[in-house]
Amino acid sequence: MLLRLDKWLKKREEKIEACVAHLYKLTEEEYSLILSELKPLDPFCVAVLNFYRNIERGVLK
Repeated sequence: MLLRLDKWLKKREEKIEACVAHLYKLTEEEYSLILSELKPLDPFCVAVLNFYRNIERGVLK
């Protein structure tokens, strides 16, 4: 049960991070640079970038 909750929370956090980047009108290149500077590109960062791209294309799941 806790593992499912953790996965659910991570998905929401990824979406929020991507939405905030769009609100600040960051380009994908700028956002990629910020994510790579703050922490190594781990699965979380990759997922956030994927959500960013989905928002850019108008496809948010």
